Amino acid sequence: MDEVVHRLRTEERTPVALVFSTDELCSACPNRLGEDRCRTNEKVKAFDRKTAECFHLEEKTYIYQDVVREIRQMATPEIMDYICGDCSWYPVSACKSICFTG
Repeated sequence: MDEVVHRLRTEERTPVALVFSTDELCSACPNRLGEDRCRTNEKVKAFDRKTAECFHLEEKTYIYQDVVREIRQMATPEIMDYICGDCSWYPVSACKSICFTG
């Protein structure tokens, strides 16, 4: 995860393939059971569905920096609460404020 985040934060025009299933970020997760299988599959799928719905995202390749900029422009506290409100990490993570900071 650290390697991926570093790459996204330091490389310009980084292509990312958005998929609605297990991906590179899931590779070391103890909840991953296999390809598109997770112990918390329904919860993860709900987060993915809500995010795609709110930000008009599709399964395709995006330029990371462009899609983040668009999400930050569209995000509101209400949207973030709708997408992430059921996540146990949401109250203590940067997710709630990340879309509203420079």
